[in-house]
Amino acid sequence: MPSAASVEPPSSSGPTLDREAAAQRYLEIVDGHNAAVNDFAAARERNAPWQEEQAALRVLFQADEKEGADLAATAWPADVRPLIDQLIQAKLANRQAMSAATRATTREEYLRLLDVAFANDECAEANAVREALGLEPAGGDCPTG
Repeated sequence: MPSAASVEPPSSSGPTLDREAAAQRYLEIVDGHNAAVNDFAAARERNAPWQEEQAALRVLFQADEKEGADLAATAWPADVRPLIDQLIQAKLANRQAMSAATRATTREEYLRLLDVAFANDECAEANAVREALGLEPAGGDCPTG
């Protein structure tokens, strides 16, 4: 089962990426998270049984963990690094509730924890990174304007 206990993410290594390479790397990193978000949203939209939705949340939780570690390990341009750090902090803010929701044993407990886990999104932070990298704003549940 997923746990909120976090291993210290690796520090960034390697040469600092230029803006174009950084934009490409960012898109590569967030691809898994975005796919997991889409699968989770699809389960919610089709009113899947809560246990099926919870299984999709487990995949999302694991994708978030990998995304955070990969974001932390990348040598971003100096002006982008603080924005990446803010995005990582936003992701960590509700991680305990998301972890607990992945282990909930009743529908009521699951829904309560899910509300806490998604009380604050990370759209502002993600869009700040995207803007700094010259990318279009995030779509989906993130407002773009």
